[in-house]
Parts: sequence; C-alpha cells; structure tokens
Amino acid sequence: MKINIYILLIILLSALSLNAQLSTYEKPPSYSMKSELLKYDDKNIKIMPPIDLAKLLEEDKEEEAHGLPPRFGFKHKVSLNIENSGQWYKLDDGRRMWRLKISCPGAKSINLLYDKFWLPEGCKFFIYSADKRQCIGAFTTINNKGDRKEPRGFATELVVGEESVLEYYTPKEQTEEAIISIDYVVQGYKRINVLNNYKDENKLQNTSSQPPIGYEAPLCCININCPQGEDWQTEKNAVALMVVENEMYASGFLVNNTRNDRTPYFLTAYHCITTAYYNEPKSYQFHYDVIENPNMDRVVFYWNYERNDCDNEGSYPRYTTSGAKVVANSVAQHMGSNLTDFALLKLTEDPALLPDEANIYYLGWDRRNIPSQTAVCISHPLGDVKKIAIAFRPIEHSHYLFSDNSYQDISYFWRVYWSNNSNYNGNGMVWQGSSGAPLLNDNHKIVGILKGGYSYCINTGNYGPMKPSYYGKFGIAWTGKNTNDINRRLDHWLDPDNTGVE
Repeated sequence: MKINIYILLIILLSALSLNAQLSTYEKPPSYSMKSELLKYDDKNIKIMPPIDLAKLLEEDKEEEAHGLPPRFGFKHKVSLNIENSGQWYKLDDGRRMWRLKISCPGAKSINLLYDKFWLPEGCKFFIYSADKRQCIGAFTTINNKGDRKEPRGFATELVVGEESVLEYYTPKEQTEEAIISIDYVVQGYKRINVLNNYKDENKLQNTSSQPPIGYEAPLCCININCPQGEDWQTEKNAVALMVVENEMYASGFLVNNTRNDRTPYFLTAYHCITTAYYNEPKSYQFHYDVIENPNMDRVVFYWNYERNDCDNEGSYPRYTTSGAKVVANSVAQHMGSNLTDFALLKLTEDPALLPDEANIYYLGWDRRNIPSQTAVCISHPLGDVKKIAIAFRPIEHSHYLFSDNSYQDISYFWRVYWSNNSNYNGNGMVWQGSSGAPLLNDNHKIVGILKGGYSYCINTGNYGPMKPSYYGKFGIAWTGKNTNDINRRLDHWLDPDNTGVE
C-alpha cells in the first residue's frame, strides 16, 4: 500500500505545474468562490508596521564587510495562528475554511516562518499573492516534519508583492485541528531574482558599479546554459539556491557518498547557516550547529533555478523543497583564520520526490590534495539564476586571504583566479551569494567549497576582476583537520563503510 501511495505521489508531482514547494500543486477552492465571501475586515487582515529601510541598508553594508551571506528580508516578530487570527467560514459542502491576509506595505515579497506546523490527514493549506499571480500549495501531511504532540517548524517560499493570503481547508468529517503557528513574517525589502516572473522597475542595467544585493547578477556572471556551461549540464543539477530563515541566501550542492544510495546530503559553507557578527561572537541572527541546534526546519532550497538559454529574458523552471538537519559542520568561522568552513546537511524533503524533469544529480568528489589545472564553480550570485565561472589556470594552495604561498604544505584553502578577458570576464565570476558553491576540478569532481575572496567584475577598492576567490579544501573538511569528532568531519557520512576511497 505504501509503495502505491509513493508512486501516486510521483505521478501527481510530475503532472502538475512548477514554481511551488513540494506540494499538490493545485489552486485553492476560493479561486472559484463568490467574491462576497472573500471580503476583508479587521478580523482577517494583519498589517505589519513600517520598516526602517535606511537602517537596514546600513546594517547590510556592515554585514557585507564581515563576509556574511546577503540579506534581503526583515523579520517581523508575530504570534499568529488559526485560533487568534484570521476568520473561519463554513462552506456549502460542509468543509471549513480559515482565511488570513497579511500585509507588508512597500514589500517586494512576503514569506513566513512557522515555529509549529502540522496538518491532519485530508487537510490542505495554501498561500497566494493578493493579485493571484502566484500561488503555492496545497501543503498537506507530506510537509509535516514532526507529529501533533511535537510539531516542528516550517518555512514557505517567497510570495511576490505587499499582500499574501493564507487559506486552510478541513474536510467535514475531520475533527482534529491543524497546528499553524507563525512566529515571523519576513518582509522582502530587496528584490531577489527568484521572483523573476514578477519583475519591478529596479532591474540592473549595467556593471558600472557594484550592484545592490537582491538584484540581477552583473553581466560578467555567465548563465549556466551559455556555451561556457555546455560541458557541465549534468553537474549543474546538483546546485541549489539556499534561503535560510527566509531572509538570507547562499549556494550549495548535493554530494554523493560511497554507497551511491542517493542519501540527500547537501554541502555548503558553515558561515551560510550561522550569521555571527565577528566583533560580537555571541550575537547571531540565526545559528545552526550539529550539536547546539541541528534542525533547520526553516530553510528553503530552490532547484533548477536557471535560464533556459544564455540571455536574461523570459521565465525559467524551478522547484523547491524545505527543511534540513545539520549532520556535520566546522567549528570556527572567523574570516581571517585558516580554518575549514563547511556544513553538511541532510535534507528533510528529499529532492527525489520532485518530478523527473528536475534531473537531480549528486556530485562526486576528490579529496586528494592535488591542484587542478583548470576549475569551475557553479553558483547563484546575488540570489540570481545559476551561473558558471571558469578558471583556465591551475588552482593554488593557499591560506585564506593571504598571498604568501610559502606555507602551502599546511594550507587549508584553494586560491582561484578566474579567467578574464576584455569583455567583463567572458568566462564568468563568483559574487556575494555564491558562498557554499562547489569548486570542480578537471574531472568534474568537488575539490573545494567557496568561503570568500576579492573577486568582482569591476575594481572597487581592494576588489576586482584580477583578485582571487578562496575555497576550503574538500580534503581538509574530510577529516576536519584530523579531529576525532564525527560531527566535525565529512568522512563518517560520505564514506560510511570506511572504504578509504579518495
């Protein structure tokens, strides 16, 4: 019986539309209801207070200087659930509907963080933009990450615009109540390009200056489906945009293990899942760690987020999953130290449940300390569609952010200079938001994980097209610099049978 249900789920997911989280991909019943039923008043609308945009932008500059992942959203602290907000309706067929509109004046997007989320059998939950240009759902029991006694958190993807509508439907015979508890409304104050189909007037037109976070990546960042990416069409399907706590974004990728059993392991940089101010080590916006706080219920992964061709026009296919658990990560993330910077996650919603068209792929790896003669990075700079960068020169042993190569025998990083030409780097570049992306060698295997660097399309102070990027070595993360703690090294998870494969 379970096998039949699984097969049915795969068929449903394959047949329905994209642009939604793991769900039934259907429209809510209210789309065909009479408009009189759908009026709003003080009972079923919540308006968020205004934000201090100037202050947020100033904070973003400081965080950028410390190498933190780019932020695009502000978190309004709330306490909204189906008991203290919204309005209940009894429908003609005996079903009940709960409805709530959330308004964030001036927002580019709205998304929600749930401290508790659990749905009973047969119930459905939808979210859509007030103008109905975007709808996600229905969410059902397949999205539950805990049980009714111990519900876990949840996150839903970005919905375009200033207003989002939430609707929950319960069958006539269902007596068990859902748990839908929202503790943060995230107001997008910068446009992130996953909202491609709903562009505003702030599209970036040139690369004359460093672009603001959340806009399209500069022209020197090459789309994965340009000619430069022709030989990397399989590997690209491992890379995803990761949106953490629905306010910051980074890159990461699925990684294979020696059993080849498609365990959904996702590798990224540790600084992408823990945002600590470096002058205040205990000051976090969010903090995940394999021991202290491993359950990342409020993270969303965007798959197949790429243009169909080389230009930047038109829409693109994408799928999303949510939730992960940290199974291993490095300890320190100080930007000036020679320490590893990795986080291995096990995804809660398995990408294998996505339609076949997603072509999900698991990258292989090479943990030997051998410099590759060429290298490639596939990432999501500035939260934009998937891009490729190519280096046609050997990668180098290095300490982080240091040019002195005299200690290469104990160095923990790969230093990469991207191949430039007169046309704003016709072989691509990495940027903010690329952190956590894979460095791939001549044999298309992972050798590093992007930590940071000075690479930019144009010269801005100490940054520019001839400056390097730095990748933590995969081989160093493999043993966690020879620690005995399996929580701080990759080999226990990626070589579970201790085969010794390199």
